[in-house]
Amino acid sequence: MENEGILSNWKDLPSPINRWSDEDPQAEDILDARLRAKYFGACYIQTRFYLDYVLHVMDSVEAGKSLDETTVDAFGQARPSELAIFRAIQRMPKHVVKDNARKCVRMAINSTIAFDKVPGRLVVTNIMGTAHAQWGNMLVLSAAYNSKKDFLTELIDKDKLHKLFIRTVKFLGRLRKTSKTAIKDIEILQTLHRKLYGFSVDDGPSRYESTQSQHSYAGGHIALSTQHSFISDA
Repeated sequence: MENEGILSNWKDLPSPINRWSDEDPQAEDILDARLRAKYFGACYIQTRFYLDYVLHVMDSVEAGKSLDETTVDAFGQARPSELAIFRAIQRMPKHVVKDNARKCVRMAINSTIAFDKVPGRLVVTNIMGTAHAQWGNMLVLSAAYNSKKDFLTELIDKDKLHKLFIRTVKFLGRLRKTSKTAIKDIEILQTLHRKLYGFSVDDGPSRYESTQSQHSYAGGHIALSTQHSFISDA
């Protein structure tokens, strides 16, 4: 909560670099886009525990289960670090928890598309780190959509999520010739998209780079979990 306050106070400073709203169109200048990406990513990191709680714990606790038995991973193993945080969240008013979960979704979306209006070649510290962070965002947004919770799906509906899948797979597609991680990320997103929509998405051509081949991944189970989360290295 303290870190969220620091971010909010920074955003409210009367400075020329802060004269933008979270709802503004994406920046076209690379430095503006990098600053916004860092801000969105930091806000996302600070609020993702609320979304994690809403997706994986809240309903079970309200149904009468203990926090200890519901705070487990996909393999049923305890999550002690998250348990301490969830205990604090559990004591908060429900509307505060929901508002922060919604903020996490908005920040994940904004972080994912922060560079989409920047023309030409992106100049960032680590392009694969940026792309992999967007991949992580897509797992979280898919989990929010798949939750069927109205207060989340009104932010990330079926059409918006589909468009984000397309742009993220294409963004990763520019790196497939130089990164095995990018190839695997594409395969995972294509598999996840097939599970949600019944068909896959192509990784090219895109505005970044044309590719000749499409990779798909037919097997495996993709857990819709906020535990796979990253911050963009802008």
